[in-house]
Amino acid sequence: MGSRYRPKELRARRDQIFDEYTLNLVSPTHFEITQIIRENVRIPPRQLPDVGFNIFHLGNTYPLRAKIELRIFLGNGFVTIGPSGYYNGRITWHLNPLTRFYGHFSVPSECVNSEERLTIEARVAVIDIYARKHRLLPVCFTYERPPANNWFFEPTEFNQLELK
Repeated sequence: MGSRYRPKELRARRDQIFDEYTLNLVSPTHFEITQIIRENVRIPPRQLPDVGFNIFHLGNTYPLRAKIELRIFLGNGFVTIGPSGYYNGRITWHLNPLTRFYGHFSVPSECVNSEERLTIEARVAVIDIYARKHRLLPVCFTYERPPANNWFFEPTEFNQLELK
């Protein structure tokens, strides 16, 4: 009698409702790949292989945690990011309200010496105060080689980019 729902269907519906009512617990978060060390500070910009990663918790209510996974692509190929756990999604970052974190990492030497297109894909998951993970959409940053020495934002993930 009545509808029979499978446990998997019930869990999916529960998760859908939970996401709807906990989305307000995820404060605005900004992240970027950059060569600028600090804004409004007269310090020369970073030079490859040193690359900056900044993440800002823009809200002033709840603390957040984040997991960050960066993937480096050179030309059409994938390049590993190295041994650092901060940027491979294994370490949880703690971001108190209004926190700004200015981090950095090194790209492999083959990225420095190459003339091919250098792109970094960022996948960020924000974890709310109830330990609920909210995955932000993956985006890419592409490097403009010197003299520009700058990164520009690509609002898509790597496999959707049309590489030349």
